[in-house]
Amino acid sequence: MVIVQIQVVINFQTDPEIVLTVGNSIKNLQKSNNVKIQILNVPKSAPPEAPRMIVFSQNAIINICLNRYDIIIKPPKHINTEIIASFNFVRSVITELLDHLIFTDFQYQWTGIISNFEHALSKGEKKSIEVVTPFFDKLINI
Repeated sequence: MVIVQIQVVINFQTDPEIVLTVGNSIKNLQKSNNVKIQILNVPKSAPPEAPRMIVFSQNAIINICLNRYDIIIKPPKHINTEIIASFNFVRSVITELLDHLIFTDFQYQWTGIISNFEHALSKGEKKSIEVVTPFFDKLINI
């Protein structure tokens, strides 16, 4: 099994001026962590989940939307077969980024984690759903 990527979603009440709200913090992140920033030209009629700004760091891609942060992290190859090591890596990356992304005046609603796994099956193995069930049960119990 290989952990392809882990996505952390932080959802908050819609902020129509998100680029201005987080702008100074993202500039500070750019100075301290050498990240690249791309501001997208998105029409005002686009849904709030559409990214307005993308931040590219060494270990993560952060989509900044009007109502959420989507933080996409790919565990390095030397640990991407170990779930605990991969989640510890994600925790360290998120901890580093949260100082620049969390604001006390935001009204946070929920947070979620999405994990993408790849598992190769040989011809003699069980059906895919039978192989995935134990992993699914463990993820539900996190």
